Amino acid sequence: MNKIKYFFQFIIIIFIFSIFKILGLKISSFIGGKLFQIIGPIFRSKRLIQKNIKRVFPDIDQINLNEITSSMWNNYGRVFAEYMFIKHFRIYNLSSNIQVEGKDILETLIKNNQSAIFISGHFANFELMAMCLEKNGLNLCAVYRPLNNIF
Repeated sequence: MNKIKYFFQFIIIIFIFSIFKILGLKISSFIGGKLFQIIGPIFRSKRLIQKNIKRVFPDIDQINLNEITSSMWNNYGRVFAEYMFIKHFRIYNLSSNIQVEGKDILETLIKNNQSAIFISGHFANFELMAMCLEKNGLNLCAVYRPLNNIF
């Protein structure tokens, strides 16, 4: 039963990615953000999300809570839309959209052949961190959990 569900998810994603490819990065990112702001709360528990935010900000008011939740969905939608363009960040001029903070620390690690552990969260397009580290000459190994969907 899961294979059938995963296959239909795959077809839907391919269709959406095809549209995003036609529209380009900026428009797709905007649309992806707005789309997830609308449909995201339908698929995930709003109560659970708000409970987790309140753990970090116990005195948050409802307006700010709603704003953070909306921004979170917008971020996930933008990341989703940008998957279609990941290779363009490496090959083409989209790397100018990436800002590396602490580049001096990175250069010191490379120069002194030092080891380090980089930890990423789901902030903006978090997949680009490993690509950026590699492009700057750092040998790395990434640890991740693969998707459930076999397609």
